[in-house]
Amino acid sequence: MRKQYEEAFRISEYNYLTVLENTHEPIYVAQNGMLKYVTKNVIQTSGYSEEELLSRPFIDFIHPDDREYVMSRHMQRLKGKNPTNLYQYRLIDKYGNTRLMELNVTRIIWDGKPATLNFINDITEQKQTQEALRLSEERFYKAFKFNPAPMVVVSLYDGRFIDINDSMINYLGYERNEVIGKTIKRLNVFVNADNFNYVLMCGVNYNTICNMEIHFQTKSGEIQIGLLSTEIIDVAGKICLLGVIQDITKRKQMEGELKKANQKNISILESITDAFLALDNKWRCIYMNSAGEKIFSRIYEIKKETETTFVVLLLF
Repeated sequence: MRKQYEEAFRISEYNYLTVLENTHEPIYVAQNGMLKYVTKNVIQTSGYSEEELLSRPFIDFIHPDDREYVMSRHMQRLKGKNPTNLYQYRLIDKYGNTRLMELNVTRIIWDGKPATLNFINDITEQKQTQEALRLSEERFYKAFKFNPAPMVVVSLYDGRFIDINDSMINYLGYERNEVIGKTIKRLNVFVNADNFNYVLMCGVNYNTICNMEIHFQTKSGEIQIGLLSTEIIDVAGKICLLGVIQDITKRKQMEGELKKANQKNISILESITDAFLALDNKWRCIYMNSAGEKIFSRIYEIKKETETTFVVLLLF
């Protein structure tokens, strides 16, 4: 479209006036620091009337910090020099709002004298969106990097490590450069390969995972147990998985030790000839050894979840 305008201007002033009057783009013609022509969209963007725009130097509508920059390029182009065609400046509209404009400039002849033809594009909302995205990504990065929970970002396509936080580095025992760019499968992070396949399958189907118990293998070969939760995220246009691990290795070890202790105690209770009953705080029987069953001739229901448990030893 810009080439068509330039070609029309080259042929005759009558042609490019006809083009300008029918365009839907914000375009203005500037000559020696004054606006000579503006399209309707420039009027709408600035909030000023055509008379107001054409009666004052165009730098009056530009942010004070950008005026010298814009005027310098305008005058250079009038003298036949070729400064940057595409650049940005801040426009102050009639209501005092600052809007960021992208300007694309070319040199033309207007009324027999050098002038500039200026195509403007309001990129205020675009920049605001970009800034909001940048801040969001910055906040995410800080929350990711300094989170005490082990966290990782992997490509959904092949399970390749995109990023990993310090907590995950400590958790797995690898250096950062040993992990980034490698795949989970290559490092054998998952003890059970089926778990890895399941996680990727959930990601492909855009399903989240919440507290899935996984056995992970560290660099030293040690097995760690964690609850894995995942979410789908977009990283620079690439679909990835954000994984968060809650380490429960010590808890599982304690549970195992407690289970062994309970089994040992039960073995002892089963070996004695005296009747043994365990009652909860509501006097319900939650355990009875074999001797007790023989004496009472029936088995009481064992309640696994109680508020408080205490033991009563009955000898018969």
